[in-house]
Amino acid sequence: MKTAEPNPDGTTAERVRYYLVNEPLYALYASPTGGTLVGIENPQGHPGGTESYQRGPQS
Repeated sequence: MKTAEPNPDGTTAERVRYYLVNEPLYALYASPTGGTLVGIENPQGHPGGTESYQRGPQS
C-alpha cells in the first residue's frame, strides 16, 4: 500500500490527503471545542484553557 504525502498542488491523492484529511484535523485540534472532544484541555492559540473564557473582566 502506498501513502500520499499531503500536497495542495500535487496529485489527486496528495490533494485529497491535504484538503480532506489534514485541514479538518488541524481545525479540530486547533479549536477549543475540538480540543475538548479529543481531550486537549488547552489548544494552541487559546491560552488559559476553558477557565479563561468563563471569567469576567478583572477590574
